Amino acid sequence: MGWGVGGAGGGTVLFPAWPKAVPHGAEGPPVCLVVPAHDARPCLYGVTGAIGVTHRVARRVTGVTYRGGYLRGITYGITRSVPAATRSFSARTPTTPPGPRPPPRKPPMPPRPTPTPTRTALVTGANSGLGYVTARELARTGIHVTLACRSPTRGRDALARLTEEIPGASAELRQLDLADLSSVRALAAQLPGDRLDLLVNNAGVMAPPPGLTADGFETQFGVNHLGHFALTGLLLPRLLATPKARIVTVSSMLHLLGTIDPYDLNSLTHYRRWLAYGRSKTANLLFTHELARRLRGSGVTAAAAHPGYAATELQAAGPRAEGRKGAVRAMEAANRILAQSAEAGALPNLHAATAPGVRPDSFTGPAFAMWRGAPAPSYRAPWTRDDRAARWLWAASTALTGVNPVTPVG
Repeated sequence: MGWGVGGAGGGTVLFPAWPKAVPHGAEGPPVCLVVPAHDARPCLYGVTGAIGVTHRVARRVTGVTYRGGYLRGITYGITRSVPAATRSFSARTPTTPPGPRPPPRKPPMPPRPTPTPTRTALVTGANSGLGYVTARELARTGIHVTLACRSPTRGRDALARLTEEIPGASAELRQLDLADLSSVRALAAQLPGDRLDLLVNNAGVMAPPPGLTADGFETQFGVNHLGHFALTGLLLPRLLATPKARIVTVSSMLHLLGTIDPYDLNSLTHYRRWLAYGRSKTANLLFTHELARRLRGSGVTAAAAHPGYAATELQAAGPRAEGRKGAVRAMEAANRILAQSAEAGALPNLHAATAPGVRPDSFTGPAFAMWRGAPAPSYRAPWTRDDRAARWLWAASTALTGVNPVTPVG
């Protein structure tokens, strides 16, 4: 860039200059200094002194290519030589003053996770034996368990024992008498919430003396089958509203004693306690078979299980009710010698209730001769898969209980 001197007499000298550091290739007007003529001589002296420094040092010190080569020295010399009152700058500056710096943007908050609802289960006959062990182990996994028991006193004792064995367990007690359909309806109406993940139809009676339920049904058929049929039907809307819900109905290997008699469902013509018990357990399997068919595609799984021979209070309950002390002692001795524990007997229930991949209408029991051992697929009598008998029993149960379960498949 050349030097230009303009004006006459007391004119002015125009010196071109640039900012301190302008990267190579930057655009914009240069900085110009207008200096009175009488001050030009010392200004030129300053310029001359700075030229030699800039050329050699500027690039090595700053690493920046300066426009014109000696610009930093020129600017320094001129500004040192020209009186402050006579300096006039026209620099590359913003047209408007910078505004306040915007506050830093806060990172977006992550979405709040949707709370997972607590899983819920209802176990009938949970005051002792298989029902208590099933409820206890479900509570151990964090499931909120409802203990449905006939006796409030025994139910409270079971609840206290459960919470003592598992501190912090979530459990509650509800009264349920399966021999009285009004009690079944009351429980279904009072149960809080609108969802249910698991229903375990466990309660039952075995070989009691002849008797009738509050609604006039033979005791074993009324408690073991009809009571659970009505309870399942009344709770079915909650189960259908819960993804991957399950219904587990506890049967017995003694279903092999006989199938149902359509002409004498209540065994009123000729009552034989063990045959009546076997028929009620066949009814459990026929009910599961038809329920699984009706729930096809709904996401709800209906399965069955049996404990094999497990030591519980069930075996001696009938003889004890009749005062047959010899039979009670014989049952207790057989439990000690032949039976597996209630903890082992509850394993098929827990498998059917919680194991992944449980198939609809499956039947789980002990692996060794349907008697004892780890849970495994169990043999079942051919008549428990009879479609015609299962549909007939469903229709008869609906008529007897007044409960018509609404299912996706009719």
